Amino acid sequence: MNFFKRIELEMQKQNLSQSELAKKLDCSRSTVSFNLKMWRGGRIPKLATLKRWCLALGIDYKKIISEL
Repeated sequence: MNFFKRIELEMQKQNLSQSELAKKLDCSRSTVSFNLKMWRGGRIPKLATLKRWCLALGIDYKKIISEL
């Protein structure tokens, strides 16, 4: 499972919109949307970004890395 799918699944599980996630990440909704679009295309985020998003979603980044 790629990073995009994992994040998308977690957002659905927590019933989080992109706007709500943006608030947790302290960024704009367009930034969240842009990143999701890039990751949907197969790009992998930098480790710092991955950790930040995982922290905002309450998931273990090490588990995500092992799935990449």
